[in-house]
Amino acid sequence: MKSFENFRLAAYVWAYYLLDVTDEQLEKDIETFEMYAPLDKVYLENHRAQIDVPKEKLRRAKEIFERHGIEVSGGITSTALVNGKPKPSIFGTFCYTDEEHRSTYVRLIEDLAEVFDEIILDDFFFTACKCEKCIEARGARSWAEYRLDLMEDFSHVIVDAAKKVNPKLNFIIKYPAWYKSYHETGYNPEKERDIFDMIYTGTETREPVYNAQHMQRYHSYSIMRFLENTAPGRNGGGWIDAGGSGDNINRFLEQAELTILGGAKELTLWNFEFMIEPKTNVLPAMTKDLRRIDAIAGSLGTPTGVSVYEPFCSTTTWAWAGSPLSRRRSFAPTRRSSS
Repeated sequence: MKSFENFRLAAYVWAYYLLDVTDEQLEKDIETFEMYAPLDKVYLENHRAQIDVPKEKLRRAKEIFERHGIEVSGGITSTALVNGKPKPSIFGTFCYTDEEHRSTYVRLIEDLAEVFDEIILDDFFFTACKCEKCIEARGARSWAEYRLDLMEDFSHVIVDAAKKVNPKLNFIIKYPAWYKSYHETGYNPEKERDIFDMIYTGTETREPVYNAQHMQRYHSYSIMRFLENTAPGRNGGGWIDAGGSGDNINRFLEQAELTILGGAKELTLWNFEFMIEPKTNVLPAMTKDLRRIDAIAGSLGTPTGVSVYEPFCSTTTWAWAGSPLSRRRSFAPTRRSSS
């Protein structure tokens, strides 16, 4: 099937699927996907929660996708229950204060770097842990201050470890759509854009009312513009997710439309297995809609509009000049277009 002219279509292949799929079934599933949509690239996940995909399985899957002319990179979702010991953290994220968690994570990254020349971090590379180790290490700092320092340090650790294994590696950090809370969990695009080779944009807005993230659907466009201006030329694309879209497929399709209209040169679908599930019937409608958007995407040029200045690591409560954090943190603004 002919690829789109103005962007590439990618799919994230999660560990739950990869761990058990046979080579024969994977071949069939790729053919099923390509019956409905062109697939230019995949990201193969080696870890999620308590699931680890062996390197040998990753290599076989990589070979199969490449035989179909599909580019292959690696991925990881940073959730874990290390040695069966729960941590007081939402979404079960790793604890980057705990040396056992840190060493486990470094090993997983090194495994990916052995197999792939590119790695993307799914948008769970943050921490909300409040274990005793974190409380002690935080000291007098706010949680935001501590987590920003912690994740900046550990970002250097994993990038250095990965590139020691594979010096030509391209390392990508993907950011979620909820940018107003980045600093509360340690995300810091101002610093991390220079630590990692590239960034990636989560444009999954889902259902705007009955959902914990509570983001309006037009945010799929504005978050693209925000991160495009954060790392010009190094934002790999936009990533959408049908989960949480309720019973209306149009919410999922709109994520794709706004992502492309926001300037994405690659659209990642989460996830491969869901896309080929007969009950969802998402892919045929998605492809038809993307053909329509592709027909006009080449004529859009650079999005322009009213300039909005969004300081990094900022909230309304931190905006006043005399706050302790404003004295300790750089508030260099990034520029994005609002339309």
